[in-house]
Amino acid sequence: MLDINDFEAVFASDLTGGDIYPHATVNTIRANRRTLGGTLFFDRLLAQLHVKSGYLYPPSKNADLRELHERITASPIADHYKQSLLFYLLKDSSGEISSQPEDFAKSVCLPRKYWVVIEGLWHMDRLQFTNALESLTHPSLLPTFPEEVLRVLLEHATSDTSDQHHQRRHHHQQTSGTQHLPLAYYNAVRPPLSSDPELQRAYFRYLAGLSVTQAYFFARAQPSQDHRALLELLVHEAMAPSSAARARRTEELVDLPLTDEEEGWFEDYLLEGKGRSLHASRDTVMARRLATGRYPDAVDVGKDLSGRRFNDVTWDGVKDILSAGLGSRGTEGVFQMADFD
Repeated sequence: MLDINDFEAVFASDLTGGDIYPHATVNTIRANRRTLGGTLFFDRLLAQLHVKSGYLYPPSKNADLRELHERITASPIADHYKQSLLFYLLKDSSGEISSQPEDFAKSVCLPRKYWVVIEGLWHMDRLQFTNALESLTHPSLLPTFPEEVLRVLLEHATSDTSDQHHQRRHHHQQTSGTQHLPLAYYNAVRPPLSSDPELQRAYFRYLAGLSVTQAYFFARAQPSQDHRALLELLVHEAMAPSSAARARRTEELVDLPLTDEEEGWFEDYLLEGKGRSLHASRDTVMARRLATGRYPDAVDVGKDLSGRRFNDVTWDGVKDILSAGLGSRGTEGVFQMADFD
């Protein structure tokens, strides 16, 4: 069994000329750290295990790597944690096609679950998010840094290009994009969001961009104290984008299966709350009332609407038709939908 305290045995330094960490690798790690807001997942691992790395990672010369190795192996932590950290360093230094990290893991009998999670975090630090999730969503793993992983995916995965570059180099079939990775990760891991309102809202905005309906059912599943705020945020997100997206999302919004309580929140937000300044807020309430068969209420809320034309149809024309159809029932309040049961 390989002695992890033996630096030369771990890194095979006697077979390597020059620095064990290539300068290009060091520069890439530093650039990725900046991209990820100044903290890599390896930095988080070292901090969680109380290994003081200081300036040593990434090691720009062999002396730094030797010092980092010594700090890891001398730390009062379990051997499998030490082995996991060294496994990560070997993935850095040996190159992606080398078998050295895997050979090391086998030689020290590193449990497979640690092997898998380190590979996932290493890919996260390399901005290879698709590959990262193949490991981090493995059913045998307990979630590791789940909130941080989701936050990084929300901030970076939808614009990720490194995965595609990585896949081209290895002749893998390219995916159509990474915009669904945060959703896939959330569904697989279910990181807690209620304790982090900022992350919850960021994920909800992302979800609303994918599907208004899906975001609505997500909001309904959240704690009661968050329910109304998320519904109002959904209305805002659906009605705020560019005109083409707004029309499509507002149509989806109008058709949501709202409860009576949610219906009240919806109308309060658009007629009396902050949503009243949104484009076509009153129009949306009128359209919602029409869609749910509340025709007299639709006429009432739309009495001040006029002039806006869509496909040669204006609200004035709609209101005239409704008023003519309702007759006296519109003012007497006796109109109701037919009961077909």
